[in-house]
Amino acid sequence: QNAPNTLDRIHRINANRFYNSGNYGIYISSGGSGTTGRNQLNNNMVAGGLRSSNANGIFLSSATNFDVLHNSVNVDISTNNSQYAALFISSGNNLDIRNNALAHNGPTGSLGIPAYISNMPGGLFRFDYNNYFKTSDSNAALLFMTGTTYTLTNYKGAMGYNQNSVSVNPQFVSSTDLHTAN
Repeated sequence: QNAPNTLDRIHRINANRFYNSGNYGIYISSGGSGTTGRNQLNNNMVAGGLRSSNANGIFLSSATNFDVLHNSVNVDISTNNSQYAALFISSGNNLDIRNNALAHNGPTGSLGIPAYISNMPGGLFRFDYNNYFKTSDSNAALLFMTGTTYTLTNYKGAMGYNQNSVSVNPQFVSSTDLHTAN
């Protein structure tokens, strides 16, 4: 859905549950506001059932002034490229991305990863306290940031971000119920 945006509008996408959604759980393109407020993408569950090998849980392109906080994302389909991720950012400005559980639970051999950033956002960019999880070998790619792939051994502090992030199994109740089991 295309929603017109002006400097005085704030977008709030909060406390939703998306599942069996096709290619994308949440797709934001050219969304945002001027400098007067922050947009919210908070406390959402983007659950399993994505139906394409080109799947992304949360996709942000040219997003401005967004807080992306406390979301749980589970991509549980085999994806055919590392750029198909639980969180994909192609560009943006003034983004705050913290306290998210980003899981890529595709079958063995799936190339997708928990987070993929093709171009670093401009302005203020906070990117920390996230959980990146991928079900595969112990040195799997967890994060891609502007040309560099980071694994379990080197993602902390990568490019000055993720100092407090972790990589642990979030133990979701099921592929579509992203509450934690414990």
